[in-house]
Amino acid sequence: MSELQEQLAALRRRMERILERGASAEGAGTHPEGAGTYPEGAGTYPEGAGTCAKPRFTGLARTSAERRYVNDIGEQNDIGEQQDAADNDRLDSRFHVEEWLPGEEVETTLGKHYETETLYARHRRHGSADIGALADLPADLLEKLSDGAVRDVPPGEWAFLDTETTGLAGGTGTCAFLVGVGRITPEGFRVRQFFMRDYGEEASSLDALTRHLEQFRVLITYNGRSFDQPLLETRY
Repeated sequence: MSELQEQLAALRRRMERILERGASAEGAGTHPEGAGTYPEGAGTYPEGAGTCAKPRFTGLARTSAERRYVNDIGEQNDIGEQQDAADNDRLDSRFHVEEWLPGEEVETTLGKHYETETLYARHRRHGSADIGALADLPADLLEKLSDGAVRDVPPGEWAFLDTETTGLAGGTGTCAFLVGVGRITPEGFRVRQFFMRDYGEEASSLDALTRHLEQFRVLITYNGRSFDQPLLETRY
């Protein structure tokens, strides 16, 4: 199973247990008519068990062997809690970006966020492209590509921007939890990433992004005119 599949499975199990506990709480009380016995082979309710909590399926698997009622509700809850703890450990260890990417927590007047910066040195190649050759691109290159809209702007003043968002529909509720800005420097190609680790960090990350972009005169994106740029503008 891939790492992404494991994460999704852990989230799915957690949601199932939350829903099951809610259903168990709502269904607690007297047995419905005809519910005096468990399915065949599972025994019977103890005498006088009219207030026993409604049994529920275990959420640990989908096999036929586990699609059964559990006599000891407390024991089942213990199993669920143990699985919750295991899933929490698994999810926590995978979603703390600072544990996986070297960077720094940045504090602004609007709060905190996380930033990383990576240098792709000029002596390296990216596929067939020579990274070191980027700094030697002519200042009038974008003039030709933009039909004259961008004139005499050297490569060091180009910003290559991309976003990762919470959705593709745009509009209210969709935000960029990661914004990456690439730039051409004499040392090579640098990429700075602005992470919003929680919704409360959005203002800080956008403030830092604004100040970082002030040094550039041209914004280069892939489909950014219709998605990335309008999305970011709605978040300010």
